[in-house]
Order: sequence, then structure tokens, then C-alpha cells
Amino acid sequence: MSLNRRERVSLPIVFGEKQKQRIEEAFRGEWKFTTVEMVKRNGEWYAHFVLKRTVELIDESETIVAIDRGRLT
Repeated sequence: MSLNRRERVSLPIVFGEKQKQRIEEAFRGEWKFTTVEMVKRNGEWYAHFVLKRTVELIDESETIVAIDRGRLT
């Protein structure tokens, strides 16, 4: 990471279990890295990784919705 375009700094990144799993999936090609944003909050730095992947959407609904109007015909 370059902070002032002259000097490079290396920092360790610590992931939670779920985040570590997503990053490992990205390295295997299941996700695509789009951006990384460094955010400073309460004196600590955080790396926000934005990942993207294609998912298939189901066009057919599996739930049937009906209304009982209480009328007899």
C-alpha cells in the first residue's frame, strides 16, 4: 500500500472466519475482487474488500399465494 506515493507500507490483514472463507473462495476464482477500500475508524484501519460473483436467478416462484374470501358459489 502506498500512503503518499513515495513510500510503501506493508500491513498484516486479520480476517474473521466468514471473511477468510470468502477471500479463499475469491483466490479459487469463485468470486471476483472488484475494489479494496482502506477505512480508518476509531484510530484503527480496516480493509473493505468488495467481491462479486454471478448467480442464477430462478424465474418460477415456488410459493402459491391464495386468498380465502369466504364466499360460497
